[in-house]
Amino acid sequence: MYMTQIEIEIEDPKKFANVAFLVDKADFLEDAAKLRQKWVQNSLVVPYEKYYDWYSNKFHKPSKILFKKHHEELAKYQNKYRFKVGEGIPAQAKKELERVYRILPQWDFHFDMLHLTSKYHRPRFFVRVAIVATVCGKVTDKDYESVYINTTPMGIPISISPIAPAYPWLLEFELRFSPWTKETEIVEAFRSFKNSEKSFEYYEKVWGKILNPDTISNIKRDREWYWRNLDGKNYKDIAIADNKGVKYYREAQEAEKHIKNVPDKLATEYIRHLRDIEKYAEKVRKAIKQYQKPLQKNP
Repeated sequence: MYMTQIEIEIEDPKKFANVAFLVDKADFLEDAAKLRQKWVQNSLVVPYEKYYDWYSNKFHKPSKILFKKHHEELAKYQNKYRFKVGEGIPAQAKKELERVYRILPQWDFHFDMLHLTSKYHRPRFFVRVAIVATVCGKVTDKDYESVYINTTPMGIPISISPIAPAYPWLLEFELRFSPWTKETEIVEAFRSFKNSEKSFEYYEKVWGKILNPDTISNIKRDREWYWRNLDGKNYKDIAIADNKGVKYYREAQEAEKHIKNVPDKLATEYIRHLRDIEKYAEKVRKAIKQYQKPLQKNP
């Protein structure tokens, strides 16, 4: 079989070597050619800069028939298999789940590339390399990532799928890196991941906004207020018992003691202190309600 060289545009010598020692393998080139024939047809490569257009046009909307079949098979799978969080999945169950997902063309493509990577004993972050090498005949710096952050539902092994039906909200995140990964690359990948709001949208569905840093900073206080409220204390009583509330309450009491001597000024101060207590009681109420949100969600 005639083999076409894969173009590599990578500056770092180590990264270049890691990619070259994969894409220059004769067996890899043969496998890539077969997959190119399957997905691109006529063995013609897609221009590198047109990859996302090609992917979008090819996989954006699966047919209603395939989508319906996928959901039917998925329902059968879920009825057949039950897994606990953290529990391993039998090999047969993995195989069947892959079959169910391969009904959809984009997942068929994904698993083809995943298996191509696995066949040559490359880590997960080589999947992108395998994809562009196969489809475009070209690999660049941005395709080779020595740090990989994987998202997987709890209890569903990463080797199965980054998206699986069993636990649609409870996700885990894994940071994977290679022996040649630089510390700066790990930090950069982690910061990029943390700055993505989508990273936490699933957790917010389960736990509400408790991941908000402002909420976390007051978590012990809010929990104490929550339990005081459960014990029968109203919001105002809780507010007055708190350090800040005590200050407002004492100031109000002090103003009340001398209100007869200087009625106008102290009456105004007394009312202001009472309003401070009411505002603080409202703050207590909101904090307790916020604390209750994740407690009221289904496990």
